[in-house]
Amino acid sequence: MEILVSTGSLPWLPLSARLQLIREAGADGAELLLQRRPREREADTIREISRESGLPVRSLHSLLRLRSVSPDIQAADLESSARLAAELPRCSILVVHPPISAEREPWTTVMRRIERSRPEHLRIGLETPGQHRQDQRPAPFDNLEFLVRYAEEWDLGIVFDTAHAASLGWDVQAALAVCMPRLVNVHLSDASDRDWRIGFLNSIVRDHRCPGDGTLPLRQLLQFLRDQEYRGFVTLELSPLALFSLRRSSIVRVLQKAIAFVCDAIGEPAPGRSSPGSDPPTRRR
Repeated sequence: MEILVSTGSLPWLPLSARLQLIREAGADGAELLLQRRPREREADTIREISRESGLPVRSLHSLLRLRSVSPDIQAADLESSARLAAELPRCSILVVHPPISAEREPWTTVMRRIERSRPEHLRIGLETPGQHRQDQRPAPFDNLEFLVRYAEEWDLGIVFDTAHAASLGWDVQAALAVCMPRLVNVHLSDASDRDWRIGFLNSIVRDHRCPGDGTLPLRQLLQFLRDQEYRGFVTLELSPLALFSLRRSSIVRVLQKAIAFVCDAIGEPAPGRSSPGSDPPTRRR
């Protein structure tokens, strides 16, 4: 397994600082969360920042907007994300969210185009959705059987988000077992049982907590992955509230604790703090 940390967990910092802190905490790499449309030649900038930090961008999360947009804009966001991911040679997974609305035609058209043109090193991973608002209507991809069948039909990987799965009321371990044949990435975070009226609060307060700070059986899930000889990514996708601090050392300590939780559960030694200029830690794959 490779342990990654999502850059979306540190949104108040520039990318260079995020990658440096993630590397200092001992992660194998980063998942880059896009929060705006990538500009021309942005891949060059990301590659340079990654090289200087010594931390590879191993996964890219397609553009995530905080407000709802039309299906056509969603499709354009997805296509621009895919173009960027294809230009990052160490990036092997493009994480995509399934459409929430019933109108899937623009999204499906772009997915077909991306699948035909993607480079061999890049796999598309369909992320399990979540239930953030109490009034949120059920969508087709909220059904695990539908999602897995769609992934099989399109030959997609599956990105299993532990907090999202819990929010839909799934049996998290049973659902993970169903996804195993196509599993390429696990978005790992804890969650509490308290629901908030505002969906955004559910996303950053109820969900995406640090491992051990909620009610999910994350240790058992990680041991299951180990026993299944899973060789994909485990990405710590944590709420910014869990990491926010003006002190670098405080951020690193929280990340180190989360990484140590994963390492302890899968029976591998937790890395110490990386020193500048040293190679990233290597773990059994």
